[in-house]
Amino acid sequence: MQASSDLLGYCGEALLDWAIAESARRSAKVEGRHNGRRGGLGAAYGGSAQQHRTFTAPQYARHLTGGLIYLPDLADTDLTGLDGLVIPERMHRGLLNQAADRVRELLDAGGTVIAFSGGEPIPEFLPGVRWEHRPTNYWWWLTPGAELGLRAPSPDHPLFERLSLRDCTWHYHGVLDPPKGAEVLVTLASGEALLYVDQVTTPGTLIVATLDPISHYGSHFMPATERFLDGFLPWASSVRGSELDHGDAGDDSHDSSGLGPGEVIAQEEYTDHRDESNADAGPDGVRDRQGQASRQREGEQGK
Repeated sequence: MQASSDLLGYCGEALLDWAIAESARRSAKVEGRHNGRRGGLGAAYGGSAQQHRTFTAPQYARHLTGGLIYLPDLADTDLTGLDGLVIPERMHRGLLNQAADRVRELLDAGGTVIAFSGGEPIPEFLPGVRWEHRPTNYWWWLTPGAELGLRAPSPDHPLFERLSLRDCTWHYHGVLDPPKGAEVLVTLASGEALLYVDQVTTPGTLIVATLDPISHYGSHFMPATERFLDGFLPWASSVRGSELDHGDAGDDSHDSSGLGPGEVIAQEEYTDHRDESNADAGPDGVRDRQGQASRQREGEQGK
């Protein structure tokens, strides 16, 4: 907070009292959500603005009934009362590694752990995880007719009752070598995995993806990440354990823009579904905002 000396002179004490009270109120809102909680899907919270926007957005917060666990407190928090834990991309690796035992305890207790990557390796302490770096092509959509080339080896999986490959398509950060028996849900055309569900390595469920939806939605751009979270979080929070493979889509299932999970997503899919004022901005363009995409979808639904 910055203020001139004149302002502090006139109302400095009141302003500082307000700042202290506001800081305490916000801390209590975030950190206090997990105090005394049992059950539900929780999320590790590193304190970034992107994570704060994503995790406190009403449409996503309602699925995080296990609350937010502040990353510096994670190593001292018993997670076994949770149904699951989301580990966002781009977390402080040192603090996250300190909580490795707590996270593995949750898996050993039959809980679910969901881990994303934003360019950094998936946490090495997660059982069975093998991540490999690949260069990230942020601008593939600039080439006419280009495609990212995602595939769905298990198109009948319940996840695809809530979202489509189009909703998973912006870019990716590395590839995965899944353990034997894991169910691969999203791959490249080469067969290299980007998202899989592992219910064989531990008594729990491990969901791993080299996607970074939390950072991008929280940064106010890239509509595909909003669509991804709209489908992914209800699926992840509404099913437990082995039900992840056989769950019912329930009331939150939706039509994923008419594209089946086995279809390849080409560059034209972006231009056809973006606001015309953003015709020169691709899926990573700053002007390609979620709000514009949401308004357009609402307009299309009203036609």
